[in-house]
Amino acid sequence: MKTAKILAPSLWALSSACLACPFCTAGLTNSPAGRGFGVGVYYSILVLLAVFFGMVGFLVFYLVREARREAAMPPQGSGRQESAPTKA
Repeated sequence: MKTAKILAPSLWALSSACLACPFCTAGLTNSPAGRGFGVGVYYSILVLLAVFFGMVGFLVFYLVREARREAAMPPQGSGRQESAPTKA
């Protein structure tokens, strides 16, 4: 319950900040200087998405590769080594 009391106001504040971004971008695209800003925001979003999906893809690739490598390993014995019979 304590977490909800802290989390709710912060989510509300964050949502208002997130809503401001598209409105600022839309307002600035009508001016010559703002068009460059809008294009920069567009490409920065594309880069952020590419990095995110690249990292997730690499993580999935690594986990699948390790699982396949582990499955391909021969099973190991009980840990005891059998010694050859000694000649007396």
